Amino acid sequence: MNLGDTFVNKPAPGVPSHLWMVLSDPNKESRVVLANISSDDGGNRGLVTFQPGEHPFVSNVSYVRCDKARVENVADVERVLRSSLATQNTALQPKLVDRAQKSLLASPLVSNEAKEILIRQGVTP
Repeated sequence: MNLGDTFVNKPAPGVPSHLWMVLSDPNKESRVVLANISSDDGGNRGLVTFQPGEHPFVSNVSYVRCDKARVENVADVERVLRSSLATQNTALQPKLVDRAQKSLLASPLVSNEAKEILIRQGVTP
């Protein structure tokens, strides 16, 4: 797993499939910052968007769901990727990684832990 990798979670009752993005370098820390994109903004105005064609998974205007950003143990994410619970997808272009990272740093919806990891790794607002 690397910075910019993406994966799609297997849908479950009440949990639709989403494209999840690896937004910190999992080779630098034992915990990794993840966020998903969704065609639903969840009522959060001003979220950063991805446009159709910017990534193969994106077929509609999609929002970086800052309110769903999370920090997970790298080993746990790697275990999920080896299972049938998620499928790897096309990695993000660097400009999309940068856009998503900056949106997380700017958002009041993102945990301090996630922001601290990004800042330690050199992400600037």
